[in-house]
Amino acid sequence: MPTVPTEVPEVRCNACGSLTTTDQPNCPSCGQMLNATLLLDRLPRTMPSSNHGIYQFGPRHQVILQLLPSGACLTLPLSVPTVLGRIRPPGDIDFVDLSPYNASQHGVSRQHCRLERGYDQLFVIDLSSTNGTHLNTTRLPPYEEYTLTHGDKLILGTLHIMVSFA
Repeated sequence: MPTVPTEVPEVRCNACGSLTTTDQPNCPSCGQMLNATLLLDRLPRTMPSSNHGIYQFGPRHQVILQLLPSGACLTLPLSVPTVLGRIRPPGDIDFVDLSPYNASQHGVSRQHCRLERGYDQLFVIDLSSTNGTHLNTTRLPPYEEYTLTHGDKLILGTLHIMVSFA
């Protein structure tokens, strides 16, 4: 019985635009790493925020992340720190893959930021992402904890996320 060749999906290089197969780590035309975070030449558009939401994030609370403009909602219990990004890092950590929400086109890094529960608070920590993490209208410096409140807006690259507590 003859074997049927399996087709390898193609991907477009962010740097030069040429097509190549997904089994290649680097673009054969320009050498750019194919999984690299797209460096954006634009800042995220933000709306002014006067949010002073609920700070308390108790042990029974969950966080709901609403991704815009799709409106998709992700509910996270956050019993352990959780990384938001595009490619699962090695090791045994909780991870939310934002690839289905056009994360690459929005400039989301592979391991962009981490959400973690503190004593009755929820924190966001930028993981030295290429295009930055914004909390409402403020760009966060890498590796510093910032308190999230109900109603805050996170922007990863240019991917907008509304934060709610439930």
